[in-house]
Amino acid sequence: MQCQGSTFNATPYIQFADSRKDPWEDFYLEPQYDMRDLTGQVTETITTVKNYPWEPWYNTVRRSDPNDPLYDVNGDGVADRWWEDGVPMEITVDVDGPDGLPDNPGQQVWQKPVRTDMKANQNFNLGLSATLSIPLNRKLQRQCHEAAQAQIDMNTQLVANKRLDFELARLKNCGDLKQKGIMFHPRSPYASICADVIVTQARPGSLPDHTHQLGSPSQEVTSDDSVPSSESESQNSDLSAALDVEQRKGLDQIFQVS
Repeated sequence: MQCQGSTFNATPYIQFADSRKDPWEDFYLEPQYDMRDLTGQVTETITTVKNYPWEPWYNTVRRSDPNDPLYDVNGDGVADRWWEDGVPMEITVDVDGPDGLPDNPGQQVWQKPVRTDMKANQNFNLGLSATLSIPLNRKLQRQCHEAAQAQIDMNTQLVANKRLDFELARLKNCGDLKQKGIMFHPRSPYASICADVIVTQARPGSLPDHTHQLGSPSQEVTSDDSVPSSESESQNSDLSAALDVEQRKGLDQIFQVS
């Protein structure tokens, strides 16, 4: 039989959690390649430069058409140059420019350290979890408690009845055995089983335990005022003791015979 009553449960708890990645890396080295693109495509470009003798594009070409108004401007009979020294002129040069492809593909220049942002998460929690349960139907609770108490009382009474039966059986058996003169030895570990059983009526044909009062012999007194001496008193007491011992020996012999 089970009766559900009000319950209160309190559970303290401690939680600790540690999470991290393995293997742990604070940073890694990222290779950096040479991505420069400076050459690879040649382009013709018109540019204006000055005609100096030390420049590689120095031009000393003279005019060749006599009908050209600028053929001989100073009239010295010598054809003038197209570009005198220090005069700006336009030339066409080949310029080597980027072609969209790295000039040194696959060449590693250096290694860049990069953080991995790996973090260790640690949580430590302390708390108390409590639960309170209260039954709503009080009547059923009372009836369940009454039924449980009745069951307990019945079990207690059954145990008491069994105990009574045991004690009565022990009393009867021990009494019968004592009337027959059968008993445990006083030093036996089982002597206590019948130690508290008392037989007040002997079995038929047996002599029960009894005692006799034996009087002391009369003593003559010479006169009314005389008093027995201490020697006579000690003799009387010794005589009484001797008679008492003889009487007990006789009773023991009677019980042994019976």
